[in-house]
Amino acid sequence: MAVVRDLIYDVGLHDGSDTAYYLQRGFRVVAIDANPAMIESARKTFQSVPPDRLTLLNVAIAEEAEERTFWISDRSIWSSFDESIAKRNGTHAEAVKVRCEPFARILERFGIPYYLKIDIEGSDGLCVQGLAGFKDRPRYISWEATYPAGIDQLRAARDLGYTRFKIIRQLDFLPVLGPPYSRAEQLNFLRCRAIRKMRKIAGRWQERSGWSSGPFGEETPGRWLPWHEVARRWRDFHERRVRSNADLLAVWFDFHARR
Repeated sequence: MAVVRDLIYDVGLHDGSDTAYYLQRGFRVVAIDANPAMIESARKTFQSVPPDRLTLLNVAIAEEAEERTFWISDRSIWSSFDESIAKRNGTHAEAVKVRCEPFARILERFGIPYYLKIDIEGSDGLCVQGLAGFKDRPRYISWEATYPAGIDQLRAARDLGYTRFKIIRQLDFLPVLGPPYSRAEQLNFLRCRAIRKMRKIAGRWQERSGWSSGPFGEETPGRWLPWHEVARRWRDFHERRVRSNADLLAVWFDFHARR
């Protein structure tokens, strides 16, 4: 099954910001969300988009095809199969029954995308694992960076043939700089910030909400690094934040990988 060059999967549709960006760029999109309210909102938002350009799937990604309890959080971005994630920081969440499908089955139906964006609280690894049964895999993938599970997910992506990685801070779409803070890295940080501002002015991407995943592939700033270097930086970065009592939920990070 060959990679479909004009296809992107938005796994974790949420408010549709990423899907809107991908459509704007001329890609076809398969957008997936377990929350029926998100899918219904997207139907209204994208009602003028031809059905051959956008497929909306109200399913959850799971290991088996079944019906399971899904927790819809008042802070919608935290909705999850994991009740503790949906209710963290005292947030209210309600349980609903949702239809689940293995990610491999969805790939068989709609094809292998050029880029696979994943952000499904606590279940990102299932999508990475779902690629294992296919000879051809997306050119680029991204998923939410967590710790310590993120280290195993980086290793799994490496085993799938992904050779270069980045950590992108979703607050400003800039790369995470790990120690040592060399002059070259500081200059690269400033260069990336300038590139982002110029692209924003030029309309290369639209930030429709605070939950947008931002650019992908070669448009992400910063250097591509081997998996072990990214794993080290992520571990060191996490440990520094713990030592400094930083709010680990205040900023969201993504791993990006390329083949």
